[in-house]
Amino acid sequence: MFDDFSFAPEKENAAATMAPLCERVSGEPVDVASTAVETHSLSILLAEDNEINQKVAIALLQKAGHRVQIANNGREAVHILNGNAAFDIVLMDMHMPELDGLEATRMIRKMDGLAADLPIVALTAADTLSDIQACLDAGMNYFLVKPLRMEHLCGILAGLRVEKVAK
Repeated sequence: MFDDFSFAPEKENAAATMAPLCERVSGEPVDVASTAVETHSLSILLAEDNEINQKVAIALLQKAGHRVQIANNGREAVHILNGNAAFDIVLMDMHMPELDGLEATRMIRKMDGLAADLPIVALTAADTLSDIQACLDAGMNYFLVKPLRMEHLCGILAGLRVEKVAK
């Protein structure tokens, strides 16, 4: 349905409400190795139940110079963030056992403190407009389709690094 987060023309009107979300994703290839040298490292919470997906994401993110902590499900992610752990961003799988990513995001948005305002990126194999809308409604800021493509994630992370340096 999507080609590097460009909406198909027949879905253009329906997708207009998602435009701010999708415009944040860079379609430009990023040299992952040089990213770590040129920018500041970020602290990332990865909420993902699949061990293979965890290993792939950790390898890619650490290669880019970031620190990653794993939450094996949404409940763990909420618990970690409720403990005042400091993160720059959360990568949240939508479909996990115990507590899915949508409900975990709703709970995070209701927290007191900095966690409530953390950028949250939805990670999912589903790519329908209703999936994107569900993520927006839950309070997620970005939406990426699995398998994770580092060039898309780097576009989001680069924007966060710029904001972090500016503060």
